Amino acid sequence: MDIGIFSINLKNNFAALLKSINIVKFRCIHCGLCCRLGGPRLTTFDIKILENTGYDSKLFLNPLKETKKTYKGKKAMQGILKSKLNGECIFLKRNPNSEKYFCSIYEHRPILCRLYPFDWELIKTENEHIIILLKLLSSCLGINVKNGEPVDALFLRKYLADSINKLFRITNLT
Repeated sequence: MDIGIFSINLKNNFAALLKSINIVKFRCIHCGLCCRLGGPRLTTFDIKILENTGYDSKLFLNPLKETKKTYKGKKAMQGILKSKLNGECIFLKRNPNSEKYFCSIYEHRPILCRLYPFDWELIKTENEHIIILLKLLSSCLGINVKNGEPVDALFLRKYLADSINKLFRITNLT
């Protein structure tokens, strides 16, 4: 579901809503659906963050074959976060007192996890500006929940701009 076209300036981390297509709300409801689909692809940045936190890459990283290291047509990914035997991300935990799930590395989670449930498509770049089409993955149960936050330019700056900027710098999309 396309939700808007945004401009991001890499120099000052500024995000502006150029055009809103659909007004939606989002809030994670901790259902774990996204993480039960397996771990995401990891950038070199993601791997270093987890290693600096004390995790051994042999325990969390499945390397990718050279032909699989692209993301959106750009070479960026170095591996995939390992999954449990049941397919869940190895860092997904279930709260024993409720039906809620949580990420045991939430503060250090990979860039693609930070962006979920959003996907994007690069439309064009000009100088330091990136124009992207932001898409919402409709399988997420946190879309349009009653207490969700409107997905607007403020939401983008608050939750997504930093991760998008890191991903664009890593993949040299500009």
